[in-house]
Amino acid sequence: MYRILNTRKLILILVGCLTFSLSSHVFAAERFRVSAQIFHLGELIGTPVMDVEEGETSAGAYSVEGAHQYKFAILVRPVADGQVYVSMQFASGNLDIQPNLLVDIGTTTSATIKKVSLNLLVERIEDTPLKTHDSPAESLTQSAFNHAARQL
Repeated sequence: MYRILNTRKLILILVGCLTFSLSSHVFAAERFRVSAQIFHLGELIGTPVMDVEEGETSAGAYSVEGAHQYKFAILVRPVADGQVYVSMQFASGNLDIQPNLLVDIGTTTSATIKKVSLNLLVERIEDTPLKTHDSPAESLTQSAFNHAARQL
């Protein structure tokens, strides 16, 4: 009798642990790779690539060898199956744009704002470490886009 009760308790504990493990995996935040090409008056001035977690802001300061320095902050939020809302801020010299775009995942979206053209590609990523590209001078992740934008 004592052995049956211990076995039942063990089974309940295992089922509870398994349920918790699966539920935390189901509710994990999605992650995206955002690749951008930024042009000013037809000249390519930035090509940042950032891996971001949904609802978390990623920001970085970048240097392009022999040319430009720029700062870039981005926030991605899923809105529908296959679409995300992208809020970003880009600053370089006197340029400061803050586009908000509805983007189809896996499709390049283009926009022009204040003589700045932008090509943006958002892709889902699997379980890989978050990273930034394009030789960031510094990179940080913050919980609020406004906080990151104030850093620019």
